[in-house]
Amino acid sequence: MRRRCLHLLICSSVVLCTVVSPVAAAERIGSITVYSADEVARLAVSGGGSVYLEIPGARQYELLENPADWFPMPVEAVVAAIEETAYPVCELHIDVIILHVPRSEVKESSTEGSVVFLTPGRVPYPEEHVHYTTVHELGHALHNAFMPDSRTSLWREYARIRGIELNLGRRDVPHAWRTHEIFAEDFRALFGGDMARLDGRVENHDIPPPSEVEGLEEFFLSLRGRGAPAVSVLVSPNPSAGQVSIKAILDGQVACPERISVYDARGRLVRHLGSGSDRDGTVVWDGRDLRGSPAAPGVYLLTLKIEGLCFSRKIIRVTR
Repeated sequence: MRRRCLHLLICSSVVLCTVVSPVAAAERIGSITVYSADEVARLAVSGGGSVYLEIPGARQYELLENPADWFPMPVEAVVAAIEETAYPVCELHIDVIILHVPRSEVKESSTEGSVVFLTPGRVPYPEEHVHYTTVHELGHALHNAFMPDSRTSLWREYARIRGIELNLGRRDVPHAWRTHEIFAEDFRALFGGDMARLDGRVENHDIPPPSEVEGLEEFFLSLRGRGAPAVSVLVSPNPSAGQVSIKAILDGQVACPERISVYDARGRLVRHLGSGSDRDGTVVWDGRDLRGSPAAPGVYLLTLKIEGLCFSRKIIRVTR
C-alpha cells in the first residue's frame, strides 16, 4: 500500500494564498483545499458579455460557455490522487480548482503559484488520467513553493542530478524538455499512487526513468528541510484610512511582484495594482476600488505573485 500524506511542519515567513470564497470547499486534505466543478461554477462572474473566474493568487481567466459540452474531473478521483501521493504535499497550502468549463486562453490543466487548475474534457476522463494530471500539477505547486526560478543553486543541483540542461522559462524549448515539466513528471512518477505513476514512465522518453537516477528521490525529499524562500511583505501604514505603501523583499533582495491584487473579506476583487513599482520597489494602493470610490472600512486581503509564488497579507481599512 502506498503511503498517504506524511506529516510535515514547514516553518517559514511565507504565507501562501488560499482561495477566499463564500462557498464552502468540497474537500480538505490537510492544507490542500479541493473545489468541485459545481462550486467553481458558482464562483464565476459575468461581465461585458463574458464569464470570468477570479481566484486570489492567480490571474483572472475568461471561461468558455456551454457547460453541458464538458465533463469535469470527478472530485472523488482528484481527492484520491492527492491522498495516495507518497509525499507530504498535504502540508502545503494548495487550492485545487476543478473547472466546469475550460479557460478560453489556457485549454490544458496548469498551476499558477499555489493554485492548481484542472481542465474538463470533451468526454469523461479515464481515472488514470485524473490521477496522472492531478499529481503532475502538484509537482508544479511543489517547485513553486520551494524552488522559484531565483533559487538557481537548487535548480542547478536538480539539473546536475537529472543530467539535463537547465532552461527555466524557455518557451521555445519542446514541452517534454522543459525543466519545470521534467520536475513535475519526476515528482509524479516517484511519489504518485499506482494510477498516477504509470509504472514510472515520464513524458520525455529520451531521459532515464526517475527511479533509475541516483540521488533524485533524495533531492525531492531534501526540499522539505531546505525551507521556502524568505519573504517579507511590508505594508505601511496598516491600519490605514488613506493610501498604503507595499514593498516585498525576497531572499534579502527587493522583489518586483508580477501581480498585486486586493480582495475584500468575501473574496471579491477590489483592485488590481498591476506589477509596476518605483525605484525602491514600492507599490502604492490609493485605497480605492475598481470604480475609483474609497474602499469601505474593514479587512482586506493583499495578494502578491512573486516568481511564481503567491503571498498574502491583511490590510485593515479604518475611518478617518
